[in-house]
Amino acid sequence: MIARRDNREKEAVGFDNLAVRVRELLEQMQKDLLQRALDFRAANTKQIDTYDELSKTMKEDPGFVWAHWCGSPDCEAKVSDELKTTIRLVPFAEGEDISTDDAPPPEDGVCVCCNQKSTQRVLWAKSY
Repeated sequence: MIARRDNREKEAVGFDNLAVRVRELLEQMQKDLLQRALDFRAANTKQIDTYDELSKTMKEDPGFVWAHWCGSPDCEAKVSDELKTTIRLVPFAEGEDISTDDAPPPEDGVCVCCNQKSTQRVLWAKSY
Protein backbone atom coordinates (compact mmCIF):
# COMPACT_ATOMS: atom_id res chain seq x y z
CA MET A 1 0.00 0.00 0.00
CA ILE A 2 1.12 3.52 -0.72
CA ALA A 3 -0.57 6.68 0.55
CA ARG A 4 -0.34 10.25 -0.62
CA ARG A 5 0.46 12.67 2.17
CA ASP A 6 -1.35 15.59 0.50
CA ASN A 7 -4.81 14.02 0.22
CA ARG A 8 -4.53 10.74 2.17
CA GLU A 9 -5.54 8.58 -0.81
CA LYS A 10 -4.32 5.01 -0.53
CA GLU A 11 -3.54 2.61 -3.32
CA ALA A 12 -2.33 -0.97 -3.58
CA VAL A 13 0.69 -1.24 -5.88
CA GLY A 14 2.60 -4.34 -6.82
CA PHE A 15 6.30 -4.42 -6.01
CA ASP A 16 7.21 -4.81 -9.70
CA ASN A 17 5.40 -1.55 -10.57
CA LEU A 18 6.29 0.41 -7.41
CA ALA A 19 9.10 2.63 -8.76
CA VAL A 20 7.08 3.73 -11.81
CA ARG A 21 3.94 4.38 -9.77
CA VAL A 22 5.79 6.36 -7.09
CA ARG A 23 7.35 8.56 -9.75
CA GLU A 24 3.91 9.18 -11.32
CA LEU A 25 2.38 10.00 -7.94
CA LEU A 26 5.16 12.39 -7.01
CA GLU A 27 4.72 14.27 -10.27
CA GLN A 28 0.94 14.41 -9.76
CA MET A 29 1.35 15.57 -6.16
CA GLN A 30 3.66 18.37 -7.29
CA LYS A 31 1.08 19.55 -9.85
CA ASP A 32 -1.75 19.29 -7.32
CA LEU A 33 0.15 21.20 -4.62
CA LEU A 34 1.09 23.95 -7.07
CA GLN A 35 -2.51 24.29 -8.25
CA ARG A 36 -3.76 24.41 -4.66
CA ALA A 37 -1.25 27.19 -3.88
CA LEU A 38 -2.22 29.16 -7.01
CA ASP A 39 -5.92 28.84 -6.17
CA PHE A 40 -5.27 29.98 -2.59
CA ARG A 41 -3.27 32.97 -3.79
CA ALA A 42 -5.99 33.95 -6.28
CA ALA A 43 -8.70 33.66 -3.63
CA ASN A 44 -6.71 35.86 -1.23
CA THR A 45 -5.64 38.59 -3.67
CA LYS A 46 -7.72 41.72 -4.16
CA GLN A 47 -7.45 44.81 -6.32
CA ILE A 48 -8.33 48.08 -4.58
CA ASP A 49 -8.20 51.77 -5.44
CA THR A 50 -8.32 53.84 -2.24
CA TYR A 51 -6.51 54.14 1.07
CA ASP A 52 -9.76 53.50 2.94
CA GLU A 53 -10.24 50.23 1.04
CA LEU A 54 -6.63 49.24 1.76
CA SER A 55 -7.04 50.03 5.45
CA LYS A 56 -10.32 48.14 5.74
CA THR A 57 -8.96 45.14 3.84
CA MET A 58 -5.82 44.89 5.93
CA LYS A 59 -7.81 45.11 9.17
CA GLU A 60 -10.71 42.81 8.27
CA ASP A 61 -9.52 40.40 5.58
CA PRO A 62 -5.76 40.66 5.07
CA GLY A 63 -4.12 39.01 2.14
CA PHE A 64 -2.46 40.29 -0.99
CA VAL A 65 -3.63 43.60 -2.44
CA TRP A 66 -2.83 45.13 -5.83
CA ALA A 67 -3.02 48.90 -5.43
CA HIS A 68 -1.53 51.91 -7.16
CA TRP A 69 1.61 53.51 -5.72
CA CYS A 70 3.30 56.69 -6.93
CA GLY A 71 6.82 55.45 -6.16
CA SER A 72 7.40 57.77 -3.21
CA PRO A 73 9.24 56.31 -0.21
CA ASP A 74 7.16 58.65 1.99
CA CYS A 75 3.91 57.02 0.83
CA GLU A 76 5.34 53.55 1.35
CA ALA A 77 6.50 54.53 4.86
CA LYS A 78 3.10 56.01 5.76
CA VAL A 79 1.25 52.86 4.73
CA SER A 80 3.80 50.71 6.52
CA ASP A 81 3.61 52.74 9.74
CA GLU A 82 -0.17 53.11 9.85
CA LEU A 83 -1.32 49.76 8.45
CA LYS A 84 1.71 47.55 9.10
CA THR A 85 1.54 46.73 5.40
CA THR A 86 4.49 46.76 3.03
CA ILE A 87 5.12 46.46 -0.68
CA ARG A 88 5.97 42.88 -1.55
CA LEU A 89 6.32 43.16 -5.31
CA VAL A 90 6.84 45.85 -7.91
CA PRO A 91 6.24 44.17 -11.27
CA PHE A 92 8.96 44.41 -13.87
CA ALA A 93 8.29 46.45 -16.97
CA GLU A 94 6.83 44.59 -19.92
CA GLY A 95 9.52 42.97 -22.03
CA GLU A 96 12.01 42.43 -19.19
CA ASP A 97 13.40 38.96 -18.65
CA ILE A 98 11.41 38.28 -15.48
CA SER A 99 7.70 38.95 -15.30
CA THR A 100 4.84 38.26 -12.94
CA ASP A 101 2.09 36.32 -14.65
CA ASP A 102 -0.66 37.41 -12.28
CA ALA A 103 0.29 41.09 -12.06
CA PRO A 104 -2.25 43.52 -13.48
CA PRO A 105 -1.06 45.20 -16.66
CA PRO A 106 0.39 48.70 -16.31
CA GLU A 107 -2.38 51.27 -16.11
CA ASP A 108 -2.75 54.88 -15.12
CA GLY A 109 -4.28 55.54 -11.74
CA VAL A 110 -3.68 57.39 -8.51
CA CYS A 111 -1.59 56.39 -5.52
CA VAL A 112 -3.67 54.94 -2.68
CA CYS A 113 -1.76 57.11 -0.23
CA CYS A 114 -1.31 60.57 -1.78
CA ASN A 115 -3.59 60.53 -4.86
CA GLN A 116 -0.67 61.46 -7.13
CA LYS A 117 -0.32 59.93 -10.57
CA SER A 118 0.64 56.25 -10.69
CA THR A 119 1.36 54.09 -13.73
CA GLN A 120 1.07 50.66 -12.15
CA ARG A 121 -0.18 48.68 -9.21
CA VAL A 122 2.17 47.06 -6.71
CA LEU A 123 1.48 44.15 -4.40
CA TRP A 124 0.95 45.04 -0.74
CA ALA A 125 0.70 42.60 2.17
CA LYS A 126 1.15 42.25 5.92
CA SER A 127 3.88 40.19 7.51
CA TYR A 128 2.87 37.72 10.17
